[in-house]
Amino acid sequence: MPAAPGFTYLPQPYAAQQSATSNPWNVVSASTGPGDAEYQLGQQCRAGSPDGEDYLRALGHYLKAAQAGNAEAMCMAGNIYLMGLGTPKDNSQAMYWLRAGAALDNPGSINNLGYMYKYGDGVPQDYNQAASYFRHAADLGLPDAENNIGLSCVAGLGIPQDYVQARYWFEKAKAGGCDKAVKNLEKLTASGH
Repeated sequence: MPAAPGFTYLPQPYAAQQSATSNPWNVVSASTGPGDAEYQLGQQCRAGSPDGEDYLRALGHYLKAAQAGNAEAMCMAGNIYLMGLGTPKDNSQAMYWLRAGAALDNPGSINNLGYMYKYGDGVPQDYNQAASYFRHAADLGLPDAENNIGLSCVAGLGIPQDYVQARYWFEKAKAGGCDKAVKNLEKLTASGH
């Protein structure tokens, strides 16, 4: 894959990087949407086990929540399958759940589909498709996707190389709290763009 030298790429799918909220009383909030209680149990399993993250137990809860229509759980289940966390890597299940989440406009799912196409992970590598997914997730306000579309602009992967647009997307991502965008802005400025 051609890369923009020195720029920081998102090394793994979005949802796997998100930290679960600590819940010392092990309380599950009342369901306010499809599968919310199961989703919260999944978050607790992933982050609250004393011996580290328990992805297999979390996956069971995420799948129940996803089957009930919870888009964030679809994203989390897709990520676990994509990265083989606590279960064998399964690109077909990853694609299934990420597409299901994307159909509900879940920005994490959409960004992760972009990741799969950018790196050819379980699908044929397709920079145009990757840029399309990154742009859609960025338009939904996901800072990591804004950073990723900025990187696509810098490298000209799937879209024309455009440093002005790259700066625009990195600035948006920075404003949204994406640390990688801060580094990428510094590198863009240092390169004279």
